[in-house]
Amino acid sequence: MSEKLFNPRQEIYPLGSSEHATVKRIATVAAYGAFLSAVLAILVAVFKLQYAQGVIYALAALWAIGAPSWFFYEYFFIYREVGVEGSWDLFKHGQQLAVAIWAGLTATLTVFGASDFVKEQKVECELRAQPISNSTDAQLVAICKGVKGKAF
Repeated sequence: MSEKLFNPRQEIYPLGSSEHATVKRIATVAAYGAFLSAVLAILVAVFKLQYAQGVIYALAALWAIGAPSWFFYEYFFIYREVGVEGSWDLFKHGQQLAVAIWAGLTATLTVFGASDFVKEQKVECELRAQPISNSTDAQLVAICKGVKGKAF
């Protein structure tokens, strides 16, 4: 029994078609978008920008909704219409690889957004009157506690 060899260079869409160009553009935009999302998440966290957690959660939500929407659209409205005959295994394999990257990026952004590294630091301060030595006067002293109850 002879098996047909899997050719990873086989085209999924007809060369020169608008679908071929569209999918190629979307793949390029998605690759740059994934890279920029990771860089932006790191930058807002490192520089402790206001709303860092919200920005990172927004990126995670964008990827959680955007990528599966594209996978759905591509399969039902592009591949089923103009996919090259005999390219199903290649299409499916490419989608599975893309799903793995998408899921990893979405999970990483979500977990990173929930981490203590990104959360806004809560500081609670209490004013106390403290006597000044050798005097009947007092001074106000702020006793502040940050995250995890550490005084500073």
